[in-house]
Amino acid sequence: MWWVNRIPKHLPFSTGNFVPGCVDVMLGYTREDPFMRLFYPTNSEHNEKVNHKKWIPWIEDDNYLVGIAKVIKVPIIILRLVFWWCTNLHVPVSYGEKSRTEDKLKCIVMSHGLGGNRFLYSKVCCDLASRGFLVACLEHRQCILLDPWMFPIKDEKLEDRIKFPILFLNTQTFHIESNVKTMAKFLTNETVEMYTILGTTHENQTDSVLVVGYWLNWMMRKIDPHLALKINNALILTFLHRCMKTPADIQESEQFLEAMKEFYEEGLTKPWL
Repeated sequence: MWWVNRIPKHLPFSTGNFVPGCVDVMLGYTREDPFMRLFYPTNSEHNEKVNHKKWIPWIEDDNYLVGIAKVIKVPIIILRLVFWWCTNLHVPVSYGEKSRTEDKLKCIVMSHGLGGNRFLYSKVCCDLASRGFLVACLEHRQCILLDPWMFPIKDEKLEDRIKFPILFLNTQTFHIESNVKTMAKFLTNETVEMYTILGTTHENQTDSVLVVGYWLNWMMRKIDPHLALKINNALILTFLHRCMKTPADIQESEQFLEAMKEFYEEGLTKPWL
């Protein structure tokens, strides 16, 4: 039957050479035990007509909607109405597929903020995995919030202790005066970089804007969410290349960023809001 092999609605495909795979790992059953989704490159061929059989739903069950509703203080019935149509949305990743073993994989740890989970950044994680990285996307089963303004650890003076390269990648609505002042403490040498993607909100670095569209700052003029996420990921890839020479070929990302310079600002710019 034609509908048996029909390709389901899905997030955008990854941009790298490798088809990404993933697997969920739980190291215990208490709230303190690590729970994560591992994204990694595979040797599968780029054939969505075959690979879609291993794709996984973007949101797994209603419990996640309940948690998100509590965080953003929205009645659960509203979220259910918003998300009901995307219950068949899938992540184009081969669940359980064997990882590439030809090369040693460099590991990236993705730690979400308040209200997040292990699938909310699937597009970013899949893009990184398709470029040859192993990405461990944690799911905090306790309430954790940590973004570039470092609020939970604001008094620890990390700017005096951290000596390795740092990339601050901001959305425009996040680039407010108090956050800029805090991040400025870290911009003391050439190994620390800051970029602000214009016309974006806090949701642009997650999948949510690809799933349900923009829902923050309705009166603000915003750029296409696919473009915003592509800029976001290209900046990440070029930063990783400068730090560790991986991925080896970033010419496409560099050319794209050069063409899109009007959509982002580099350095410690003035607060935008």
